[in-house]
Amino acid sequence: VGTANAQTLSLKSSFTKTVGVKVTLPSELAATNGEAILLIAEAVPSAGQTLGELFTDDNASADAANTIYNVFGNFNGRKEVPLIFHDAAGKLVKITLTGGGFGKLFPSATTAASIVVNDTTAKSAFILASEKGAAPYPFKDVIVQRFNGVPTPLALLDLHATSIVGDVFVQDGVKKLLLGKVGDGLATHSIKIDVFAGVGDAATNISAGILKDVDLITNMPITTFTAQAWLDVNSTHEVFTAPSLVSLNITGGSNDIGDFSPEVTLRDATVKLKSFTVRGALLNSTVFTAGDVGTVKLGAMLGSAFFTGIGFLPTSLADFAGARRTIASFSVSGVNGFGDSNIVAAQIGKLTLPSVADGPAIESFGIYADRIASYQRGLFKRTKLDPAGTFDTTGNGFFAVTVI
Repeated sequence: VGTANAQTLSLKSSFTKTVGVKVTLPSELAATNGEAILLIAEAVPSAGQTLGELFTDDNASADAANTIYNVFGNFNGRKEVPLIFHDAAGKLVKITLTGGGFGKLFPSATTAASIVVNDTTAKSAFILASEKGAAPYPFKDVIVQRFNGVPTPLALLDLHATSIVGDVFVQDGVKKLLLGKVGDGLATHSIKIDVFAGVGDAATNISAGILKDVDLITNMPITTFTAQAWLDVNSTHEVFTAPSLVSLNITGGSNDIGDFSPEVTLRDATVKLKSFTVRGALLNSTVFTAGDVGTVKLGAMLGSAFFTGIGFLPTSLADFAGARRTIASFSVSGVNGFGDSNIVAAQIGKLTLPSVADGPAIESFGIYADRIASYQRGLFKRTKLDPAGTFDTTGNGFFAVTVI
């Protein structure tokens, strides 16, 4: 469809050459709305040239491959160039990067493609959108990294139309992160976010679909975190670590009740965790928050612990010294939805539990506090639990409410 003869291509390190070619498409390839045509260029050596490739790294080592990638965003004097292509099912996928920066998509014949984004600003927005009805587009790794040592923050990283089977790394923070499905249940993957612009204290908002065997480690405070579920498939107890979190909501979905299983650590005692809601079960999870807690609503709490201010089971009032943190309201709604779990806070406002299941417990579990304003388990009700003592033991005696 097009030929350019006698072109000298000397592609040294960091050197490119543009070859202009007039392309004439056959009449059989008449333009059709919504369809795209892929052009493949082939470099053919001239007569007498014995080698088709003159790369000095040919066969030097197993990993010395020449990489092909697709560029989008701002490059070579061009601004905000989108990358548009078809997925394996023929559905259109569009990647845009506005507000500064450029990105590279690295295709792979053996695994999902990866993305590397550079040189973004605090106004940059990365968005991947798919045609209606398309399946989530698969990515391996998504990396936003510094370019020439300059911080590369993002205002928006929108990957909600993707399915990520690798890692997400945002070196200099993102104010809004939208994710689809992350993780494949075969290995532990990670989402890592550092402080905004390398020095800032701005907060981030994160929304996701189903996370499977995923670590989330952020040095940015989180205002809101929403996900459909966060599952531990490989039993490695992944982590959710942040300076602080204001609101968490695990929503579940039509085919998922919405369980939550990572080990949570919130380090900043000055920021209140106002809302913590899990539609399904807080399952084999330990939650530690250094600050006060507002409302906790769980569908179930099984094999888990919720620590407020201290990270262990107290035995005396001295254990609460310097960490007299409160939980305003804590409720578990599911029938037989509380078992082999602990709730610890110096003061608890309203505490509501269903019937308690001893289940697999082999040692004591239950509630530990200095004062509980209102307590209800089924039909058992008490108010102003203040004097030290043990209340409401059940079953074979593993469960108890302990007032220190």
